[in-house]
Amino acid sequence: MKKIYSFFIIAIILSFQLFSQSTGKIAGKIIDKETKQPIPFAAVKVEGTSLGANADDKGSFIILNIPSGVYNVSASLVGYQKQTINDIRVNVDFTTRIEFKLSIGKVDLPAIIVQGDRNPLIRQDLTNPTVAINSETIKELPVDQISDVIRLQAGVVTDNDGALHVRGGRSNEIAYTLNGISLNDPYGNSRSIGLAVNAVQEVSVSTGTFNAQYGNALSGVVNYVTKEGSEKYSFSIRGYIGDYFSKRSNLFPSIDKFQPFNRSRGELTFGGPIPEIDGAKFYFSSVYENFKGSLYGIRLYKPTDSYLTRENFTKAGDTRKGLSTDPYFFNPYDKLSNGKPTGDGGLIPMNPSQSLNLQGNLSYKITPTIKARYEAVYNWGKSKSYSTSYKYNPDGVGTSYGNGLVQSLDFTHTLNDNIFYTLKFSLGYNQSKYYLFENRSEE
Repeated sequence: MKKIYSFFIIAIILSFQLFSQSTGKIAGKIIDKETKQPIPFAAVKVEGTSLGANADDKGSFIILNIPSGVYNVSASLVGYQKQTINDIRVNVDFTTRIEFKLSIGKVDLPAIIVQGDRNPLIRQDLTNPTVAINSETIKELPVDQISDVIRLQAGVVTDNDGALHVRGGRSNEIAYTLNGISLNDPYGNSRSIGLAVNAVQEVSVSTGTFNAQYGNALSGVVNYVTKEGSEKYSFSIRGYIGDYFSKRSNLFPSIDKFQPFNRSRGELTFGGPIPEIDGAKFYFSSVYENFKGSLYGIRLYKPTDSYLTRENFTKAGDTRKGLSTDPYFFNPYDKLSNGKPTGDGGLIPMNPSQSLNLQGNLSYKITPTIKARYEAVYNWGKSKSYSTSYKYNPDGVGTSYGNGLVQSLDFTHTLNDNIFYTLKFSLGYNQSKYYLFENRSEE
């Protein structure tokens, strides 16, 4: 029985190591402005939240488990004037350090407001090349994919297929996490799902010498932190339409015809408190994109057309076969094969795509010290890839289908100002298919 208990405890410890952190810390010191001596037992509070701490006998304090974001932090003690430092940024896995200098004064004196450094130039606890991009920065960038944000960082490049590579490593050597939950597909260690830009509060990219808490990472670590509902309702909607245009219609048919609704994208976010339930909040985001295609092929041939006539194919010693670079091939199921094209010459888009991303989370503060959070991210998409080999047989290009779902549930219990623990559970699946006809009856 003792062996079973020991194994169970070891299993729990190992399971905790699978998850990275999704919060940061604020630490600092409180001193007397005149004497420069530490002020013990002062109260420190993160404004607008229930987070806070009391300084120790040396005036030092630390506030744990703070979600990524920008906060105002205040310090107060009887006999001293309250001081508030604004715009303190907290990043995941980092400690933001601040210092309060309190002045002796009456209780009824107004609080002193100090403007903090929202983006410090030097981080004392930065021991590896890591950059954290917050939602404010992402909003200002001319990007609509979160991967575009990541590839702008030093040491990150993309290949012809759009896959990310860090420091020259393979694309499946990057560890992706969502609020501390792994997003890597165990089958090939690639990212199982994608995230919409409007759902991300912060994304941090580590390109080397990262902490041991990140497993299965040889090249880099990408950690996503999603937005969460606040005390006030928020709503946003945006979208765009457009098309690709070029005068090189001799190479790409119909590329010189501008169609404003050829590409469309819509984004929606909504979040806030849940009515009738104190301490409960929600956040929802969705992105839908529809691209009808900009690269066209000419339907001179159909996939059922043959490269050889039935008579020539059956000649003794004739070993000719259709190649992938040829627009047609011998079809043994076609009894009327004559080697001639049967297409109607129409223009067929060869690179259309559709995608849908849904993300939502619910958070509930069960007690002042216990918080529960559920989150789900769903992806769906289908697309075709342009191939010059099929320019005159565009119907022969197969379609890629994919969908995935990741769900997570975590409980955070704060024991005191210096100790808390988090239990995280996740479940996910990822499915991908590629085919021209789903079954033979459609041929």
